[in-house]
Formats: sequence, structure tokens, C-alpha cells
Amino acid sequence: MAPSIPTGSIIFVKSPDFSQIENGDIVTFRHSSTPGPGEISLTTHRVIDIRERNGTYSFKTKGDANEDPDPGYIPEESLEGVNMFSIPYIGFAMAWMKTFEGYLTMILIPTTLLVVNQLKEIFSETGIAEKIEAEKLFPAVTLAAVIAVVTTALLAVRYMNLNAPPVSY
Repeated sequence: MAPSIPTGSIIFVKSPDFSQIENGDIVTFRHSSTPGPGEISLTTHRVIDIRERNGTYSFKTKGDANEDPDPGYIPEESLEGVNMFSIPYIGFAMAWMKTFEGYLTMILIPTTLLVVNQLKEIFSETGIAEKIEAEKLFPAVTLAAVIAVVTTALLAVRYMNLNAPPVSY
């Protein structure tokens, strides 16, 4: 839908009231064929024509960057919603988070920060913090905590990968 909605945007839709949809509205609909079991393929295009027969609506759509309209009409049952607003480029970050590297990063960074913060708190309450700082051992203690978190996360991911069915993105 570029340039109206840039590639990689997240689109927020509302449930459609078919009688209220007009030419020029942007709608999201399911494809007639899906990529695989349990997967839904969605497309967001602009309405360019509307047909109404016996109270049932169908919509002709076209992507803004496409020269030709989509083949056929989209039945109202395939319509997921009408565009309310979109947030550009956030979809790229969400797609990255589904990768192995993104998943690890989203787990490791917060977990590491939490562990290091808790260690600081424990060490300061027990008086060990002053001893660690005096002997300049804090970087080594922090590194040990990071290694422990990374190792645990890698083992957890390996375990999940061994016991989970394959997933395609």
C-alpha cells in the first residue's frame, strides 16, 4: 500500500460495517488460498468498486503501487477490517523479533539487566559490593552473570527447538 502505508507498517483495523465501506477506503482481507495449515495470508488494499446483491457485499480492490486491480471481487466474509491507522516500520522490528537472533536478544537483554541489578542490590546489602569495588572485580562479576544468563538462554532455546514442531516465518 506504499506510499499511503509504507512497507513494514503495522495496521490497526476495526470490524467492518459493510454498508459503510466506500470507494477509497483501505481494507484488510484474507486471500482465497492460504500459505499453509493454520496460517492466514492477509492483504491490505484500497476499495475501488463495491457490489451489493441481496444485502451481501463484495469489493474490488487495488494496491496503491499496483497498476492493475486485484483479480475478482473480495466477498464480505473475507474482509478482516477497515484501516483505522498504521504505525510505519514497526512491522520490520516485529518480524526481526521472530528470528532466532531477535528472540535471544529480547530475552537476554532484559534478563541480563535484571540479574546484574539484583546482584548489585544483594552485594550492597551484604557489604560485598564495597569489597568487589575495592578489588575492582565488578566487571568480572558482571561478566560471570552475563555468561550465566546467556548459557541458560541458549540451553532453553535448544531445548525448545528439540521439542517444538518446525515453524516457518
